[in-house]
Amino acid sequence: MILRGIAIIAQANDRLSIEVSKAQNDIPSAKRDGHDMARDVRDTIQLEEKTSSTRATSTLRQQILLNNLEKALEDDEENVVAKFESLRSECTSLSSFS
Repeated sequence: MILRGIAIIAQANDRLSIEVSKAQNDIPSAKRDGHDMARDVRDTIQLEEKTSSTRATSTLRQQILLNNLEKALEDDEENVVAKFESLRSECTSLSSFS
C-alpha cells in the first residue's frame, strides 16, 4: 500500500492524502480476518521491532503508520511530500538495483 503512495507522488502532491485515506479505509476489512490478525499479534510479540520486515508490514503497524502520516500531512504537507519524493528517487535510482 505504501509503495503505491510513493509512485503516486510523481503525479500530484494532493494524491498522497487521497492514497492515505484509501489505505486507512482498507484497514478495517483486514482486521476482520481473524487468522491474519492472530498472526500479526503473534509477530508483534515474537519478532524484533527494529529488524523484522514481517512485523513492520503488519496490519497493526500499517494502521499506526497511516494515522501518523495523516497527521504529518495535516501539519506539514510539503515536508512529507519532499520525504516521499526522496524515498521514491532512492527506490527508483539505477544504483539501487546493482
